[in-house]
Amino acid sequence: MRHSGTTSARVSPFAPAVTQRPEAEEDTMPNMRHHFDALLTKINPSDERLTLVANRVAEVRDWLKEHEFATKSPHTLLSGSYSRHTAIEMIPDVDVLLFVPTIRSNAPRTPYCSRCTRCSRTTRQP
Repeated sequence: MRHSGTTSARVSPFAPAVTQRPEAEEDTMPNMRHHFDALLTKINPSDERLTLVANRVAEVRDWLKEHEFATKSPHTLLSGSYSRHTAIEMIPDVDVLLFVPTIRSNAPRTPYCSRCTRCSRTTRQP
């Protein structure tokens, strides 16, 4: 059987649809990506702020080393949004965990609450 001069290509029903957008449309009309990029620009910390925060964390760690503060490995660990690279805007805080050795004492319990020794509230003895 002969076909006329036109050919038709078979397209799989599972093939993704190919659409072409005019280039001019991207330049004139903001799309979702444009709005998302604008949002990221507003909330991401500046490089200057990231450098300042990194230096402050190093200062805290150096101070602990210089003052022979008793710690155990891994000594300090960053936690929170800064460590996960999800901090926004001015990075209001950096969570630094400090690992200290466990100290066991044979001293008798005091009649004060466990929160402080200034109050006169007594705790229940087991």
